[in-house]
Amino acid sequence: MTNGRKSMDNMTWQEFQEWQRWDEFPERSDDPPLTVDPCFFYEGKEYYIIEYYGKYHIFNDKWVSLFSHENFLILLTTPIPLFHNKTFADVCSELDFD
Repeated sequence: MTNGRKSMDNMTWQEFQEWQRWDEFPERSDDPPLTVDPCFFYEGKEYYIIEYYGKYHIFNDKWVSLFSHENFLILLTTPIPLFHNKTFADVCSELDFD
């Protein structure tokens, strides 16, 4: 159990924002904090989002950074090849969170 969510849950983009408790940081609406380090599965593969050396990263299960940005919101709202040129926000409800 992580932050009240059971393993392997799907969640909407809105639920993800609530899970990260972004409403507690209105002064950071343009760059909300990473409050929970997500682990998720997409198309059968495992990925992680963490902050490391001043940037936010999406890592694969081999700890290779696939996409990075210093702004967490931009990381999640920029189309990337991993999601077939969609954003994390676009595919959030398709992800299985662990």
